Amino acid sequence: MEQLIVRPEIAVNQFLPIFIESTLVLIFGVAYVAVITLSKMRYFSKKWMPKTY
Repeated sequence: MEQLIVRPEIAVNQFLPIFIESTLVLIFGVAYVAVITLSKMRYFSKKWMPKTY
């Protein structure tokens, strides 16, 4: 007999805020990694590294 796994569904009225927050996390994460990487590659000065935090 197969086990049935029941997951809670995302409420329809909460989908847009969750989607926007997830998108912002991805965008800010990519921007953070880009600034740190470009600073280490010396495209930016090292003074930008602490400002990304």
